Amino acid sequence: MAPDALTPTDPRVQHKFIPIPGTDITYHCLLATPSGGSKPRATILLIHGFPDIALGWRYQVPYLLSLNLRVIVPDMLGYGQTSAPMAREVYTYKNMCTHMAHIVKTIVDRPGEKVLLGGHDWGGYTAWRLAMWYPELFLSVFSFAVHFTPPTRRLVTVDDLLKILPSLAYQKQLIAPDLEAALGKDPREIRQFLNALYNGQPGHHVAQVNQGIDIPNLDSYGASPLMSEEMMDHFVGEYARNGLRGPFNWYRVRDLNHEDELVFLQSSEKGQYTFKMPAMLVMADKDLAFPPEVANRQQRFFEKGLKQHLIEDCSHWIMIERPEEANRLIGEFVEMVLGDKAKL
Repeated sequence: MAPDALTPTDPRVQHKFIPIPGTDITYHCLLATPSGGSKPRATILLIHGFPDIALGWRYQVPYLLSLNLRVIVPDMLGYGQTSAPMAREVYTYKNMCTHMAHIVKTIVDRPGEKVLLGGHDWGGYTAWRLAMWYPELFLSVFSFAVHFTPPTRRLVTVDDLLKILPSLAYQKQLIAPDLEAALGKDPREIRQFLNALYNGQPGHHVAQVNQGIDIPNLDSYGASPLMSEEMMDHFVGEYARNGLRGPFNWYRVRDLNHEDELVFLQSSEKGQYTFKMPAMLVMADKDLAFPPEVANRQQRFFEKGLKQHLIEDCSHWIMIERPEEANRLIGEFVEMVLGDKAKL
C-alpha cells in the first residue's frame, strides 16, 4: 500500500519562512514534527532537485514522521516560495550549503544535535556537498539518482562532462537562454514542460535526453502519469511564480563551484575527498540521465562504506514512482545510523 502522501494544503506540515542573514534571501520550508508532543528521535533534512519543489518528498515525509523523526524540506533557491535571485553567482553550492546550515541551526533546538541528510537529483549533489562543507552538522548522508562526483584540480566543463556522460547533453540547453525565454512564466508552457520531464506521453523526449527538450513539440505531451492533477496544478503555480531563471542558474555555475571546491583537494591527505560518515546511494535501472554504471567505484570515497541499491524497472523519479521501496531503503538506513549512534 502506497504511503499517504502530503498534499499542497496538508495540515501535517508547517510552513516556515527563514531569512538568511546578510542577504535578501528567504527560504520557504516544510517542517513536519511528530504528533503527540513526544521528543523526535532525530531530525532529517531532505533536499529536492530539478524540476521539483519540497513536495517532491511528499511520500517520504509521512513515513519519516511515523519513525518519530522531525523533517525539514526546503524549497531550494530559485524554486517555489523561496527567493529566486536573478544573478547566477548566488547559486553556488558553497552559498546554498551555507543557507542549509543556517536553516538546520535555526530549527534544531538541541545544541550539538546532528542531523540526517538526504537528497535527490541536484538535491543529491547538494547533499554530498553539504556533508563536505558542514560535516560537523550531519550524522549521515544519502542520495537518490545522483552519485558522488569528487572535486577536481582541473575545471570539468560541460563539454568535458558530455564526453563521459552524453546523456547529460540536455544541460547545455538549460544553460543557454532559449528555453528559459520560451517558457517564461506562462502556466500553459510550464505545464507542458513539466509533463514532458515527468514521463508524460507520447514520451519521445526520452530519446532526446542527449539533446534536450523539443520546444516546438511541447504541446504533444499528455499528462504525467506520476502526478495527480491537483499536484501538477500546484507545481505549475509554483514554477510560474518566478519562472525558470533560478532553477536553470544551478546549471550555470560549474566554474564557480570548481573554484570554491579546490580547498578540499588542498586539505586532503590522499589527494581526493573521502566521507567519514555513513552514506547510501540509490540508483534506478531506467534512469536515462544517470545510468547505474556511473556509480561504479564509488566505495573509494567513503571511509565507512557506502550502501548501494538499484531499483529495477524504475525511472529517475524514484521517490514518487516507487515510494514504498524508497521509504523502505531510507528507513533501513535511518535505523542503522541511529542504532550505531545509540551504541556510542
